Amino acid sequence: MNNNQIPGFPGVSNPWFPKDRHVNKNYSFFTSLNSAYFTFGKVWINSLLDNVNLTNVDYIFIANTGLQEEHIKYFQNKNKKVVIVDTGISTSLKGGIHGKEWLDVVCNKTKLLNHIFNEYKNSIMMTDADCMFIKDPSHLIDNGWDLQACFRGWEHQHASFLGSFIILNTINGSEFVDLWHSEQETIKTPNKESPALTKSVIKYTSALYFDTASKFKIGIINDNIVNCNFLEEQLNETVLVHFKSGGSTKNMNDRILGGIQKSGFYEIAKKYLND
Repeated sequence: MNNNQIPGFPGVSNPWFPKDRHVNKNYSFFTSLNSAYFTFGKVWINSLLDNVNLTNVDYIFIANTGLQEEHIKYFQNKNKKVVIVDTGISTSLKGGIHGKEWLDVVCNKTKLLNHIFNEYKNSIMMTDADCMFIKDPSHLIDNGWDLQACFRGWEHQHASFLGSFIILNTINGSEFVDLWHSEQETIKTPNKESPALTKSVIKYTSALYFDTASKFKIGIINDNIVNCNFLEEQLNETVLVHFKSGGSTKNMNDRILGGIQKSGFYEIAKKYLND
């Protein structure tokens, strides 16, 4: 086995190699948000500000996909690094999770990420808004990779790569994100983002067959580090909790509070809900 590969996954790049390629220490965060997800947004921004060292953070980009004016002001007043990005998209998620509006927001997230990256030019860490930071994640950034993604294992029932956590580092990575965006049209399941990412990694990179000449270099970050769904799955290295929906629903209150409560992290999230 090549030392650059994950043990047990021949051909899959080791997430910790190289370790010293983050030449520019500055980076930014990105998420997209509407008022239907405002409760999640409070946990996201307050946990970020509580746990992340902002010294090397340039911006906290929030793509506005249907935020009410009072909610826009809430985020802007949190920190001067918060930038609300106008998208021209305004949704209320009236069809619930996996409804048409939800799909429009999710499928356009990659396009919004690239739009911001092409203006900003430095590493951007993209997370879903239904996440909570519990540690500083900056050590994960390694711009020896064009793009870094959460890997759940080839045996995962839905998609090996998860679209809810991405670090975009280079122009090459931006080109890959464009291909990922296009592949979403080929996915027939309601959840298109992660299957399209997985398909793109297999189709356009050498994830399956180790090849240092591959145009796109995709780094891997282990699942429970940036996609911890339940308290009992938390590792010492975990930096991000992800409050997964568990399926389609039209009741957004059940989706939000139910997702937080069933994760086991409610007592931690509670202080961010009340801020």
